[in-house]
Amino acid sequence: EDVAREAFRLCGHKLPIQTKFLSRREVL
Repeated sequence: EDVAREAFRLCGHKLPIQTKFLSRREVL
């Protein structure tokens, strides 16, 4: 779980746009 969260955080920092899109998709 911690590793997945860290990986997601790094991906978000590298691609904030993609992270926002993924977050919106998850919410929907």
